[in-house]
Amino acid sequence: MRNSDRSWEAFIIKVNDSNNESISKLVSQSIAIQRQQYPDFHLIKSNTISFKGNSGYVVKYQYQDKLFGKALVMDIVMLKAGKVYWLSYIAELTKFYSYMPTIQRMIHSFVVEGQSSNGTRTLLSNLDILV
Repeated sequence: MRNSDRSWEAFIIKVNDSNNESISKLVSQSIAIQRQQYPDFHLIKSNTISFKGNSGYVVKYQYQDKLFGKALVMDIVMLKAGKVYWLSYIAELTKFYSYMPTIQRMIHSFVVEGQSSNGTRTLLSNLDILV
């Protein structure tokens, strides 16, 4: 980051054990944590989706970052074989959509290790991702 460039963007993939919790409960817990962490948290959407042949969620929210200003976050959450996969994209509100074509390609290329290359590769539509 240059000194004059105070924006930031990130795409993060996390994998956790589900501990036999349902995906809806895990997503609800995550939203509750974000509400506590960011007093100005604003949930934009939380919808069920089908992702790579598995049930999942897309969650979008925004909050005020102390350093960078308004941040917009999109989490795609998938449960498979006892693991929860979190694909998270975060960016400054004004730059969020400018990086969306690249983020969509990254999401669409995501494969769980051991998944057959001939397996279902359901793509998220723009309606699933966009507000």
